[in-house]
Amino acid sequence: MWRNLMLILQGTMERKKPEHLEGVVRLMRHLEWALPLMLSFMATAVELLEHRLDKQEPWTESYFLGELAIFALVGPVLVFLVLVFTTRILQYWQQAILELRELNQELEDKVAARTQELAEKNKALARANAELRELDQLKSDFIALVSHELITPLTTINGGLELLLSSPGEVPPTVQHRLTLLARETNRLTQLVRRILEVSRLEAGKLKLTFGPVAPRPLLTRVAAALDAPQHPVQMHFEGPTPLLWGDELYLEEILRNLLRNAQQHTPPHTPIQVAVFHREEEGALEITITDWGPGIPPEVQKHIFSAFYQVVQGEQRQASGWGLGLYLARRLAELHNGRLWVESPVFPDAERPGTRFHLVLPVLNEEEPFEEETRHVAPANR
Repeated sequence: MWRNLMLILQGTMERKKPEHLEGVVRLMRHLEWALPLMLSFMATAVELLEHRLDKQEPWTESYFLGELAIFALVGPVLVFLVLVFTTRILQYWQQAILELRELNQELEDKVAARTQELAEKNKALARANAELRELDQLKSDFIALVSHELITPLTTINGGLELLLSSPGEVPPTVQHRLTLLARETNRLTQLVRRILEVSRLEAGKLKLTFGPVAPRPLLTRVAAALDAPQHPVQMHFEGPTPLLWGDELYLEEILRNLLRNAQQHTPPHTPIQVAVFHREEEGALEITITDWGPGIPPEVQKHIFSAFYQVVQGEQRQASGWGLGLYLARRLAELHNGRLWVESPVFPDAERPGTRFHLVLPVLNEEEPFEEETRHVAPANR
């Protein structure tokens, strides 16, 4: 019996189930009376056999009455008290397990309800995100379509204006002046449309880059010559060897052109633009820095200047004219070349003209391995 009781208690402790404890509690309640009574009966029988039948002692013998009181009365009473105490402990344990089960069930119900609520919200967010992606794609397609359709008439207008301006004797001076202004604004509008078209192609993943070896010295010389800014001479400094770059020459030229135009817009008249080239041999890269002596870029603004259509504003006016796409395109194209582009400002200890320096790091051609030109298709931008 005791062995069975211990096995039941052990199983109950391992499983921690109230239905197992309930059986133990019922058993203990029966034992509270049965076991003391059985012990009292057995003790009385043993004492009677020993003292009355064997030794023929009288009923009033003190030794006989003392042993009978201890073994047949006090012992069973103590066993009864111990069993009652144990039964109460088991009842408290059973009640605690029941309350714990209720709390666990309540918690599981709350977790299930919360999980269902989160699942519904996630589905709603997924639907909203899909709709936003679709609208964003429609926006990009619309911009690309409009930009593409605007390029053709603008090119025709530019060609006609150039033809008229190429014959100055046939056009009156006042008309020629207006035509010059019109050609300049039309050319500016054409550049804006082309920039927007490049951005839409880049974000839609329709841009294709053809990688090959590119010589940095001729590339920088060509970009500086095309800047056409006599008031902002470009000072170049090449430190050490200049290995070939590995990239798309057309878009590398676009990166450098955007950075030089940005420096030109923020550089005071008759102030040079500094271009320095360093070979990072340990990184297998070439670093190109472009420095101007402009008003600098505040630290709180520097993290925004590479965003599309962002323009630096001081007070109530913009620092320079533009569309806020040059630096955005420059960084995106640099990243597509596995390169990096970041800004440093201030550069000089001049409170009025602290200057700005852009750092462009691009991978160089690994001359130890044979190379073949490769074409990469740009993946759509994540939004």
